[in-house]
Amino acid sequence: MSSKTLIALNENRNKCISVNIPFSKSISNRLLMIRHLAKSEKAIDNLSDSEDTALLQEFLSDIRDKRNNIFFCKNAGTTTRFLIALLCMEEGTWTVQADERMNQRPVLPLIKILQSLGAETKGVNEDKIFPLLIRGRKLKSNGRIVLENNLTSQIISALLLISPYIKGGLELKIPKDQVSFSYIEQTIALANHFGAKIEKNNNTILSLQSNYHYTQTSVEKDYSSLCFVLSFICTGKFKKVTINGLTPTLLQGESRALDFFSRLGLEYSFKENHAIFGYNESILMQNENSSTHEQELLFNMKDCPDVFLPLAVTCYCLGVKTRIINLGPQRVKESNRLENIAKELNKMGKRCFTDKDSLIINPSQVNKFGKLSFSSYNDHRMVMALSAVSLIAEKIEFDNVSCVDKSWKNFFEDMKDFIRFE
Repeated sequence: MSSKTLIALNENRNKCISVNIPFSKSISNRLLMIRHLAKSEKAIDNLSDSEDTALLQEFLSDIRDKRNNIFFCKNAGTTTRFLIALLCMEEGTWTVQADERMNQRPVLPLIKILQSLGAETKGVNEDKIFPLLIRGRKLKSNGRIVLENNLTSQIISALLLISPYIKGGLELKIPKDQVSFSYIEQTIALANHFGAKIEKNNNTILSLQSNYHYTQTSVEKDYSSLCFVLSFICTGKFKKVTINGLTPTLLQGESRALDFFSRLGLEYSFKENHAIFGYNESILMQNENSSTHEQELLFNMKDCPDVFLPLAVTCYCLGVKTRIINLGPQRVKESNRLENIAKELNKMGKRCFTDKDSLIINPSQVNKFGKLSFSSYNDHRMVMALSAVSLIAEKIEFDNVSCVDKSWKNFFEDMKDFIRFE
């Protein structure tokens, strides 16, 4: 994509517009793993077309057909962790490679847990995880595994997805304050739906040895992607936006975004097979007037990490005093999202401040900005979130926009009623 400068289509604010959003990447990736382990070829309808999902689908196909044993995972955290767990129990010799950033992200704890189950892995370089050599073999339970540190939910999900095929099953004791637990719940629900026997009792998860029995199923619309649309609606104060195919969900923790953005002025209703959204500024004014000017809106990202970036951009653009907490894991995503979003937003005036796991946004009267230049950090969610700034600026530009393909391949096309390339 040659043009990287965005301008807003504010003339559409009072029109009825329709937006298409992708199908869930997280559900798609879990279903791909379950189907592969079940040795089934039955369809997954509405599979995500994200780069991450396409990568995992390609790798699983190569493994099944014995076409390839070297896999380059780029900077795809879910794909990398799920693949490593799977290959440790797939007969054969395998090599997993990844971008430099993946060497800095949490992967080593997963490898150590798999080794305790009998996995045979070896790093090529002493100071780096990748390339990682794996000799697949049967894994065996070695008693309860206590996770003393708060690991990324993707590590726990990777282990749970393969757990029915571990001899003796798997027992995990997780921290009581486990972050992103909604993704672990999603994994358990999907695994159990297709034949796994996983139970959670307090902070212990027990998976009995069993088998998957995959049947054709369909993927929901993606609530992580919805967050960016909600940010555009609230930042640009659009009156009526319809999203076809969006229904209430019990599987996606990011659905909490509806509550968060409602505090900023969002109104919504679900119909038979779509949802209608709009912005009502009086709601935000009521929320601000219900407290003293010195108090702030507080948002907790513990169970919905992907809401963070679009929520932060919206609060900044609306000039709302805000504190967003439980952001420690954001430092080890595709980029250091906590520090990077503060740096980029502060190009419009230094109102963002960070501490160990929080972002504080100071209130301000927001005026229309001129042209702004943002860094992408090659991070899809940074670009999609910061794109909403175009609604309060004359124009914005990025050093790279193609990285959005990682999760939302047609992002700019689907958002064409909000913004366009110049």
